[in-house]
Amino acid sequence: MKPYAWTNIALGMAFGWHMLSPNAPFAQGAPYNDGQTLKAIVLLTDGAQTAYSWGPDGKQKKSHGEDNLEKMCQNVKDLNDDPDKPSFIIITVAFDLDDEDTVNRLRNCATSEEHFYDADSNSQLSAAFDAITKQIGESIALAK
Repeated sequence: MKPYAWTNIALGMAFGWHMLSPNAPFAQGAPYNDGQTLKAIVLLTDGAQTAYSWGPDGKQKKSHGEDNLEKMCQNVKDLNDDPDKPSFIIITVAFDLDDEDTVNRLRNCATSEEHFYDADSNSQLSAAFDAITKQIGESIALAK
């Protein structure tokens, strides 16, 4: 795989949140904090934010994308009524990423340190997704 064009981590987070939200534009999501639903965003990047994003000054800058990601991560975390039993988790994965600022931003975005993975190889990435599958699986119960 080779990088092409822009990396927009904030946009990936925005789409993940919208897909799980009960609000438009994808209003099929279960309500927040319904006591039955665990919502999980898995956000992976292999690059630093390079796309320019809109900011409060009405201009597009790379730093606005970084700020937007940080704000969205906090807003999603704030949706949880019970921090000991979150109903919405963010799992982040830094894959072969050599930008320490972005790695730290992903670490801070994750719901907790246990929800952050730093994978430098394909085998570490595979192991991270095995752990993520187990982590989510332990948090849910299927009912008929």
